[in-house]
Amino acid sequence: MSSEIRQILAGCKGAMVDLIGTHVGVLEKALGTPASGEPGRAHGLGNAARYQSRMAAVEYAMEHDDGQSLRALEKAQVILVAPSRCGKTPTTMYLALQHGIFAANFPLVDEDFQRDGLPKPLRPFVSKCFGLSSNPLRLSQIRTERRPRLAVCVPAAVRF
Repeated sequence: MSSEIRQILAGCKGAMVDLIGTHVGVLEKALGTPASGEPGRAHGLGNAARYQSRMAAVEYAMEHDDGQSLRALEKAQVILVAPSRCGKTPTTMYLALQHGIFAANFPLVDEDFQRDGLPKPLRPFVSKCFGLSSNPLRLSQIRTERRPRLAVCVPAAVRF
């Protein structure tokens, strides 16, 4: 916050608690550089092209979460395949946010365990598919906590 704004607020009748301003001097000394005083600098975009790329990857991951959309699967760089509650969504969001990777995820359901191979919509993209595994006991615990009446244990490994 600029010193000008800080002075205006200090003159108001309400209580002012400046959580950052009281520590700026200490930070300047520790970092060996003066504060710019420019609002919003902590949230700068840096490399705008990289930021836009990551946001496009996030939008892609959200659209392709849990097999919601099969549109444009050819754009996926990674397709995570696993039963529900194995961490597909957090992993795809991490890949998108941190690395700009276009990641989709697809749930395996009971019928998928009755046959060999990937579910039909994923077969053209087998080279992009990666399976996540989980300990069956841990998976059952997670499901029980989330939906106690619907918890079901699934095989720990699936062969593609």
